[in-house]
Amino acid sequence: PPPPLDPTEARNRFGYVFQSFVSALAQREHPLVIFLDDLQWVDAATLDLLHGLLTGPGIQHVLLIGAYRDNEVDDSHLLTWAVNRLEASGGRLSRLSLGPLALPDLTSFLCDTLHREPGYIEPIAGLIQKKTDGNPFFVIQFLKMLEQEGLLIFESEHGGWSFGIDAIAAAGMTDNVVDLMTRKIRRLSPTGQHVLTMAACVGNQFEGTTFVTISRQSREDAEAGLAEALQAGLLQEAGDASTPSDERVPGRVSYSFLHDRVQQAAYDLIPEAQKKPIHLDVGRLLLPELDADAPDDRIFTIVNHLNIGADLIDTAVERLAVARLNLAAGRKAKTSAAYRAALDYFAKGVALLDESAWSSEYELMFALHLEAAEGQYLDGAFAAAEESFRLLLLRAARTLDLAQIQSLRITLYENQSRWLDAVSAGRDGLTLFDISFPERTEDKLAALDREVDMVETLVGARGIASLIDLPDMTDANMRMVMRILTILWAPAYIAGDEVLARLISATMVRLSIVHGHTEDSAYGYVTHAIMVGPIRRDYRSAYEWGTLALQVNRRFNDLKRRAKIHQQFQAHVNLWCRPFESCIQHAREASRSGLEAGDFPYAGYGAATEAWSAFLINRDLDRFVRDYTPTLALLEKIKMTDFLGAHRILLNWAQALQGRTAGRLSLSDATFDEQQFIETHQRDARFFLTFLYVARLHLSVLFEELPSALAAARLARTVAVTGTIWPVLIDFWGGLAAAAAFDDAAEEERSLLGRALVSAERTLAELTATCPENFRCMSLVLSAEIKRVESHSDQAARLLDDAISYAHQTSNVQLEALANELCARIWLRRNDAPGGAPW
Repeated sequence: PPPPLDPTEARNRFGYVFQSFVSALAQREHPLVIFLDDLQWVDAATLDLLHGLLTGPGIQHVLLIGAYRDNEVDDSHLLTWAVNRLEASGGRLSRLSLGPLALPDLTSFLCDTLHREPGYIEPIAGLIQKKTDGNPFFVIQFLKMLEQEGLLIFESEHGGWSFGIDAIAAAGMTDNVVDLMTRKIRRLSPTGQHVLTMAACVGNQFEGTTFVTISRQSREDAEAGLAEALQAGLLQEAGDASTPSDERVPGRVSYSFLHDRVQQAAYDLIPEAQKKPIHLDVGRLLLPELDADAPDDRIFTIVNHLNIGADLIDTAVERLAVARLNLAAGRKAKTSAAYRAALDYFAKGVALLDESAWSSEYELMFALHLEAAEGQYLDGAFAAAEESFRLLLLRAARTLDLAQIQSLRITLYENQSRWLDAVSAGRDGLTLFDISFPERTEDKLAALDREVDMVETLVGARGIASLIDLPDMTDANMRMVMRILTILWAPAYIAGDEVLARLISATMVRLSIVHGHTEDSAYGYVTHAIMVGPIRRDYRSAYEWGTLALQVNRRFNDLKRRAKIHQQFQAHVNLWCRPFESCIQHAREASRSGLEAGDFPYAGYGAATEAWSAFLINRDLDRFVRDYTPTLALLEKIKMTDFLGAHRILLNWAQALQGRTAGRLSLSDATFDEQQFIETHQRDARFFLTFLYVARLHLSVLFEELPSALAAARLARTVAVTGTIWPVLIDFWGGLAAAAAFDDAAEEERSLLGRALVSAERTLAELTATCPENFRCMSLVLSAEIKRVESHSDQAARLLDDAISYAHQTSNVQLEALANELCARIWLRRNDAPGGAPW
């Protein structure tokens, strides 16, 4: 079985797997048609699933046909909302209104059915049209009733049916289909009527053996009543119609009502005062069947019956038992993403108990209320969920319960992008365990230094790698603290409080070393590595922390967090110590495990950042565009709009390098508008502007557009995030632009350009020491340009020769070409074209 996940991830995984399953079935050679009837009864979870199926970019060759009764679907109906949402998102749909049979159509139908000419049929056609209003089901049942009443007679001599129109008119046949079905049911024997009304209580479909139990009749009487209803055409055998009747297991036959109107008519025959007792009795009789071998949906059938008769349960013991059953049913519904149904079960469970249960049955009361609040959040009722969490905080009596509520509040606010509220909820949760973080930046920095010092002392001489041997964390309080710290990290970081995020990571590392490992320890280690590497510039230790994170994740076989660990590792840790090629495998694992675990954000991060590493390797731009264009569909499918735009920039950047865009520096095309992208991200999520500005910087340097290059470098520095590859690329390409502009710059500007060059050279030299495969070529080329600016052209040429050799050795085609070009320019500046020819 798949590993258990939190509800949001479980819903994502279910939707993704369902869409993948349909995609696998639906091919050009064999398209798939899905028909869904009775959509007037559809629930929100099913509609969400269908929306994903109909709008997913990878879904093709599928035709979905849905039928519903338009008289039961108004503007406030869920189906109406879903259809409007589908149309707004560009979904293609057509509406076909199937009206009642018009008189000419009904006449034609009756001619074929009764084998008589139109002139003879027209009188009865008019009468039936008036009685049934052209409803096809009603028409057929009306004809059957006429035959049963002896008003429609088959004449064998001419193979047709005859009737007396006056006799039919005088018979007082009803013009209501339910009344007609009621009349038909009353023609059954008392046993048959009892069986059918009891069956109506059970549901639209039921199994014969089960029905015998709940009918409180002998097997012979129950089966006789079922057979009579079958003969009357009110019931039909359900299941696989291809199985011959003589091969079906006796007593295991399933039955269903011919039509829901038949069930309604049978149910209406039960006196109102008897309905609740019957349902309660049915639920009680079925309850023993609820064992480990029972079908997954059995609990819903039983609990639904018990809930209808819940008012009649007069013992505290039984009310408590039914409340527990509602909790179990709600949890099962939640795992199937049926959040609205789950909410109903939790609410009915609460209604069965009074306030005194907070003392006598605290765990059950807390579970019902907590599940209900979480269900509201998952169903999108954020305001209701927030209020439910607030009230539950007043009721919760145990520290771990209070902490669990706060952890869910963090997630609630995170899903609404209320980052500061999420941080506040996290702080409240940690306070329960006497853990608090300072508010002022200076105090946070001091606390961070203390935490890092404690971590270094705890690691001591044994080394980071040895921490994999730590025992598992057993303290329940500390495990909850680790959970809160994990989900608090992202809101703190996104809210702009990077110091708090680093402090959270260091605290998680310290707690893991002191109390042992939990699944969340891996996240603490990998986020701590981000600080140790790019921020503290200890890249080797950062790599050890990141490797430890991967090992801990494997130790717990923790799919839930795997995408996060691999993504953080490859995008912020691995690239400083290992070749870019090795980042690709971790990015792919992040994407794969994220999709498997329903962690769509990190699945998208993995898919997008894999392309970053592939682009930096840049051996074949044609292949890059071909291989990574499909990533657009994935990012669109999981609705990662920001990364979708950034990925389009990357693909257009590769096209621009091949001269395949409208202008040499242009990244716009039919699918992407640079100016609109800037306007969208200028206020929020400015990080994504980094892609645009670095691409513009790179192209401007290569095409010798110096003013554009310098402007792009300035803009890129304002939005780039520390700890990613982008500041390094800005240093390198911005450094080349600064060197190219140096000779013609004024004295004051030369001073600024010179300081930028020295800083960039120092950064690349540091990185080269830990990962020459990724950074040595850049370091050599930039150092050569600095030597050229300093009028040491011979030293510059030697550095460029080294760069050419190393670039060739590591298959870095772009930098090998660039170094050759720069070397040739040195000779051209000496007016020695033949000398520069080899380059």
